[in-house]
Amino acid sequence: MKLSAWLLGAALLFISLVSIVRPSSAVDQWIGNVPIGQVGREQQPWGTDRPGGAQLFICRASYAAPGRHKGMHPGKIRTDFHGCHISYGGVEVELPQFEVVKRDGVILRWLPASNGQIPAGANYLPGGFEGTEDGGQQLFVCRTTERSGFGVQLGKIRRPFSGCHIPYGGIERVVGEYELATF
Repeated sequence: MKLSAWLLGAALLFISLVSIVRPSSAVDQWIGNVPIGQVGREQQPWGTDRPGGAQLFICRASYAAPGRHKGMHPGKIRTDFHGCHISYGGVEVELPQFEVVKRDGVILRWLPASNGQIPAGANYLPGGFEGTEDGGQQLFVCRTTERSGFGVQLGKIRRPFSGCHIPYGGIERVVGEYELATF
């Protein structure tokens, strides 16, 4: 009897410890209604505009091109932007209503990948969806590497994209070597 009581106690302790270190859900990673002037005060920068340029923060915004279904697209924001910059349909789009990744409790790690790969088994930061929320395709947050020549740009990827789609210089660019945000 003592052994079973001890095992029960050990199991309860283990469960409580797991719940303490368990990462928060994807829903808890994003906050909305951040005033433009407040971006960067409570967020971690995850990229740079041009090598050695301004800091970039992860954002996402809802967008629907004419005649298309609305989606939630990850992108980038700087402290001097007037909204979240996403790539869509070959262009860079600035959207004034957006969400940003929280700073508190969010520890991102970056998994290298290339040529459209999204390796199985990782806990990726969901950036949103393309198309209808129920039937849409999951979009993940990605970033380019310094070797891209664009700095460390933030963007989106999904299957079957061939790389990380980034908004840069007014257009949508596709970079074949990138990193995926995981937590």
